[in-house]
Amino acid sequence: FGQETVGCERLATLIQLSEEFLMSNGVDFVENYVSGIMADRMGRALAAKLTNGNGTGEPTGFANGMTASVTAASASAITREEVINLIHSVDIAYRNSPNFVMMMNDATVAYLRTITLGTGDARPLFQENAVDGFAGKIEGVNIVINNNLPAIATGVQPIVVADFAQFLVRQGGGYNVRR
Repeated sequence: FGQETVGCERLATLIQLSEEFLMSNGVDFVENYVSGIMADRMGRALAAKLTNGNGTGEPTGFANGMTASVTAASASAITREEVINLIHSVDIAYRNSPNFVMMMNDATVAYLRTITLGTGDARPLFQENAVDGFAGKIEGVNIVINNNLPAIATGVQPIVVADFAQFLVRQGGGYNVRR
């Protein structure tokens, strides 16, 4: 178990609308439109902090709290064997969870879509899986796209595998809109 104590921090966004826009549309339309934009912006900002936060005045993101990883043989490529080793670096109790996923950015997904099973087997490593809302599967593990994770490069961890039901976040208070 890891625990972080985070004080009260503000996550804010500003949406500028013209007075004419506010005056010419129905109240419900403007309220729904603006709340949708705010929800998207706040969700993206919160996802960035929960992924890469450094723990100073913000949460420690899961990417900075990882304790185990598999080092790739190349700074510009990933092999099927490395993906398998990464998956199996996680205890089987977590791998058997329905919340066990592989998370990476879209560029890494695009790269992994080009890899085949290998040794004479030209079938793709990546398996389409649009039915249940995931980006696909690799070695039977669902993929979640998180563009806050880095692309394949030297010294980074471009793929995270975890049982994300074990990553708990407490968010106190609600959202406040001021005009």
